[in-house]
Amino acid sequence: MRELVIAGAGGFGREVRWTLERLESAGKSVWKFIGFADDAPALSSQPGVLGKVDAALKAHPDAAVFPAFGDNAARASFAERFADREMPCIIDPAATVAGDAVFGPGCYVGPFALVSTGAKLGRCVLANARCGIGHDCEIGDFAQICPGASISGAVRIGAGTLVGSNAAILPELETGAWSIVAAGTTVFRNIPPGFTASPFGTGRTR
Repeated sequence: MRELVIAGAGGFGREVRWTLERLESAGKSVWKFIGFADDAPALSSQPGVLGKVDAALKAHPDAAVFPAFGDNAARASFAERFADREMPCIIDPAATVAGDAVFGPGCYVGPFALVSTGAKLGRCVLANARCGIGHDCEIGDFAQICPGASISGAVRIGAGTLVGSNAAILPELETGAWSIVAAGTTVFRNIPPGFTASPFGTGRTR
């Protein structure tokens, strides 16, 4: 088995660790988890944490790393900073994933998520628990689909977009880069880059 460091020892990092445990129990894991790494002072000295990220990766030069940061911008920054490191996809054994779905490095697919046929996920995309990504969707780098969100067929999600919990996007629509779909929102029209869509309307975020 190959060594893996999880960068980020917070809640998302623990979820990734839990998925690795489930994969191992199912006999499907190829990764040997060796510890977390985190720059936050409150976390870097906790049990199971190897220390700060730079030091931990320097001590394990051949280990792959998974960027377990819920913040999309932080995940993007980490991926650029450590572009020379292998970043595996972690897919929970309870997820349903089509055989022709395509994943960039560093993706996470949580329990009971669905990724349908023809879907393409870019780098470090988070498809959280119970979300649904329809057929032929394209999910841009560093986007995040939160728990319970439903994305219909042939939707294009821009890089860095956050689709909130229990949001729904109708077929063949697009969200621009670094946009936000607030929790519980139903999207009926395209969202420009840097805008937020919510039940109260759409406005510029960035």
